Amino acid sequence: MKCSKRCGRLPTTASSRILVHCHAGVSRSTAFAYGLIAHQLGAGREDEAFRALLMITRKPWPNRRIIEILDASLGREGRLLAPLDAMRARHPRRIDAWHRFNERRGLISIYTR
Repeated sequence: MKCSKRCGRLPTTASSRILVHCHAGVSRSTAFAYGLIAHQLGAGREDEAFRALLMITRKPWPNRRIIEILDASLGREGRLLAPLDAMRARHPRRIDAWHRFNERRGLISIYTR
């Protein structure tokens, strides 16, 4: 089942709230939050959705693979990736800072980049 069919049942009123959570609150949760915002705003408003994400979280680094999947599922033809890639180009060292922060917290991944 495509994400757009499952996501179609999401609350749509301004007073609705959805909690999106992951351990560090940087990558997976921000990716899904961005996808939910983009879905709610509709196609063609991906830049606006990304700006909205930046207003509700500090220093996000949405998981690019999750955004790729959401982009394909929602039929956005790369438009969800464009603002994310632009942010990553502007802040190329931000992910390294998050890795250092997690190492200090004892959250060391077994996976390498």
